[in-house]
Amino acid sequence: MIAKLTGIIDSVFESKIILDVSGVGYEITVPTPVIESVRSGDNASFLIAETMPQDSAPVLYGFSTRHEKELFHLLTTVQGVGPKASMAILSVASVEKLVGAVISGDTALISRASGVGQKTAARVVSELKDKIGKVGVDAAVDGISAEVKSNPTTADAISALVNLGYPKTEAGVIVSQVMNAEPSLAVGEVIRKSLAKFT
Repeated sequence: MIAKLTGIIDSVFESKIILDVSGVGYEITVPTPVIESVRSGDNASFLIAETMPQDSAPVLYGFSTRHEKELFHLLTTVQGVGPKASMAILSVASVEKLVGAVISGDTALISRASGVGQKTAARVVSELKDKIGKVGVDAAVDGISAEVKSNPTTADAISALVNLGYPKTEAGVIVSQVMNAEPSLAVGEVIRKSLAKFT
C-alpha cells in the first residue's frame, strides 16, 4: 500500500495530477485547492490513500496534510459517502471549516460539494459529530493564528462554554473559528457568536 509519494508535477488536470517519481508517473486525485495551487514542474509531496474498486485499477488520492487524509478516511465511513464524494467535500472548504460545519450542523457548506445533497450532508453531520474530536482539535490548533493563540479571550471563551456544558473539543473549534474571523472581539461577543454556531 502506498502511503506517500514525492516527485515533480508532470501534468495538472481538472481533479487529478500526474506526479513523476523517478521516471514513473502516478495519477493522483487531489482536492480542488491543490489543483489551484500547483503547476507542472513543481516539486510536490502527497500523503496517499489507496482504494481498490471492484473490477477496476487502484485509485490514488493525495493530500497535502495529515488532517486532510484523516478527514477523508472519516468521511468514507459515512453511509453513502465513498471516496469520490469525500474528495468533493474536501474540495469545498478547508479542514478547519469542514470540521466546524460538522460540529455546528452546517449542512449547507457540506452540500455545496459536487454530488452531495442535503440528505447526505445531514448524514455526514449526524454520523461524524461524535467522531470528529481529534481531527477537529488538531486542525483547529493548526488553523489558529499566533494572534488568536496568544489572546486570553480565546481561553476565557472556551472555559465559559465548557462551564455551560459544551464539550471542550467542540468549544475549541468553534471559538477558534470566531476568533480567527474577528480577533478583536470582546469575550462576551465571542461567547455569543460561538453559542449561535452551536444552535
